[in-house]
Amino acid sequence: KKPKKKTKKKKSSSESESEKVRKMQDRLEDKTMQREMELAEEAEKAAEPIPEKSWEEMSWAERGDQAAQKAESEAIWKGASKAEAKNLGTRAREKVMLQAVEDGYVTQLPQRARFNPA
Repeated sequence: KKPKKKTKKKKSSSESESEKVRKMQDRLEDKTMQREMELAEEAEKAAEPIPEKSWEEMSWAERGDQAAQKAESEAIWKGASKAEAKNLGTRAREKVMLQAVEDGYVTQLPQRARFNPA
């Protein structure tokens, strides 16, 4: 039989490894907290209502956005999922824009850049 080699465990390396793991966990927690803060700020911005204007002061696009926001918030309060609420908001916006077309509104497309031979 061959005698087994004795190996000594280095305490300093195991301690340094646990310190490394602890530091990595701290960094991960910091990034997670930072991301959660960013998401909370985005949610606050999204929750801010569009400033109230009278119906006559709004453009058709603003009217559509307002209808979409209202439909989405109502759907969420009724318990609809995010996708369903977004779908209902899109439908409301399209309904307003169809009404705009019936009233004679024409969407102006941005002018295409002219050809420059230089």
